[in-house]
Amino acid sequence: MVTQTAISLAVLQVNWDRRKQDYLENFVPIVAECVRLSKHEVISIAELRNELESRFGLRFPQAAINTLLRRLRKRGYVRLEDKIYYRNLDNLSSLDFRKVQQNVVHMHDALINDMIDYCKKESGVHWSSDEAENHLLSCLKENDLQIINAVTSGTLIPDIAPLTRTSKYYVSKYITHLQDTQSAELDYLEKVVEGNMLANAIFLPDPMRASQKFRNVKIYFDTSFLIFSLGYAGQPRQELSAELLEMLYESGANLCCFRHTVNEIKGILGRYAQRISNGQLSDPYGSIEYFIEKDYHESDILLLSINLERNLAAMKVSIDDKPPYTKEWVIDEEALGEALEKEIKYRRPQARNRDVDSISAIMRLRRMQDYYIIEDCTALFITTNSAIGKVARQFFYRKGQQDAIAPCITDYSLTNLLWLKKPLKMPDLPRKRIIADCYAALQPDENLVRAYLNKVNQLEENKEITPDEVFMLRHSLEAKQALMDLTSGDEQTFTLGTVKEIIELIRERIQSKTRAEIEVEAQEKVSKATKQRDKLKTQLEARTQQLGQAQREIESLTASEIRKKANVKLKARRIAYWISRVCKGIFISILVVGTIFTFPWELPSLGESPIRYSIAIVFLSVLIFVIMNLIKGVTIESIVRTIEIKLQKWFENLIIRFTA
Repeated sequence: MVTQTAISLAVLQVNWDRRKQDYLENFVPIVAECVRLSKHEVISIAELRNELESRFGLRFPQAAINTLLRRLRKRGYVRLEDKIYYRNLDNLSSLDFRKVQQNVVHMHDALINDMIDYCKKESGVHWSSDEAENHLLSCLKENDLQIINAVTSGTLIPDIAPLTRTSKYYVSKYITHLQDTQSAELDYLEKVVEGNMLANAIFLPDPMRASQKFRNVKIYFDTSFLIFSLGYAGQPRQELSAELLEMLYESGANLCCFRHTVNEIKGILGRYAQRISNGQLSDPYGSIEYFIEKDYHESDILLLSINLERNLAAMKVSIDDKPPYTKEWVIDEEALGEALEKEIKYRRPQARNRDVDSISAIMRLRRMQDYYIIEDCTALFITTNSAIGKVARQFFYRKGQQDAIAPCITDYSLTNLLWLKKPLKMPDLPRKRIIADCYAALQPDENLVRAYLNKVNQLEENKEITPDEVFMLRHSLEAKQALMDLTSGDEQTFTLGTVKEIIELIRERIQSKTRAEIEVEAQEKVSKATKQRDKLKTQLEARTQQLGQAQREIESLTASEIRKKANVKLKARRIAYWISRVCKGIFISILVVGTIFTFPWELPSLGESPIRYSIAIVFLSVLIFVIMNLIKGVTIESIVRTIEIKLQKWFENLIIRFTA
């Protein structure tokens, strides 16, 4: 066991020192192979986990698979579009995992068959394939380091054959034969031994090891994690959270949440009940969609809010008040809030304030002390938002404290850290498959194998190796890798649920996006039309004002001109009137005088000529009548009026010329 433990520790150290690869990195090629062989373009964590278990016998927590998917994305094997992973088949097809795996299996079978033939021919021993494989592996279990050291260095394999003719004796004799003859099967043996060594390094058994326990540590959960854990956003998210809760409870952690978090969840449930009642069907957690699918009505959701404390207690989550403020343990909450707002852009300031309250409370519970072992850190805040964890680390810890446990980390990171402290169960597959899979996953070259062996020799010479050191180093290296992932950004993805559910989500998002685009386009058209209308309205108002001003000016000029003309006409009329009246008087006077002069005044006496007097009277009456007719009749009056009109116009023009 000591040698196997040393091999595990050596592989872990060399891979990190030379390649900056942690323990999880060993499984990247295996996950990539599962993605390549999948029938679907869309990637689901649940279905990928089933593929890993059925094809490779590996059972990973969903958080570990999510971490591995992020690494596949960095290598271009998957792509992220609208927060959904799709496989990149072109890049996946370039991987040689399958080819190397099948090649090692072929070498293993050829080696076993050759050993069977050799033992039968040289010693008369008849073995089946299974018997021969078991005898070979049994020999390698005790002597793999000696064999691989000799094969890789070209030196003689030490004599490992027992004195009695046991199975180990025949296997050792066969291995010596391979080296003596420099047979092609010697290369096969090298690959099988290397694969076996890597398999032992990856699947380090430690059935007697008890998981390291938390010591009086309180783990506080944020709002979204509790909503997922309670099942208010669907079963896939609940299963993901349940994995962490189970690990924490088994490890002795105290599961908690702050009372302000409970109040926030109640407020959210109340708003969701109102939204469903009003037909508003969107939310950041997917809870409304889940409630609708389960045919929850407003009263059902309100009942969940009423029973929230009881449901949390059923999950073994207790509710704590914030610790009191003590001067020496108070942080700059305003600065922390500004840092969070800059990174996250909260929709509601209340949500930011609650995150500040939670992180600040953790630091008071820690009494501002730094912790470097997660099981001893007194208090820890768990969030589903990686941005909060990133801000918390940057706000409290600088370069000199990179290994300190931040007051806030993500649920994914904590799940991986706890899982890496546990032995990974050996897959229930034929040993040759496990050897081939491990070799194909790591594909070490000669220099790397030599580095492994040198490190093993160094470890075994210097001190006794315990499995605890292996698991603690796994944890520490993953923490460093998670820190690098955190500082480079961690996008939220939709990978939970089945492929069918994710495709349905894609369809719904496309429809929502299309609806949103149509609404935006319609809104833009309405806005454009409104702006055009407002512009035209403004122009119309300006033109109306201009027109009104011009109209008023015209009216003013017209009124002035009218008044002027009226005054001119009035003056001309007066002058013409008086001149015409004078002319009329002169004309009448001439007519009267002429009549008087033409009247036969020298009439005889009445007695002398009455008839003549009568005629004179008649003539005078007619003359008066004619004069009156001439004065008042058409002819004279019309002449007078004509003269009057002409005189008026003449004087009007004369006055205009003089007054212009």
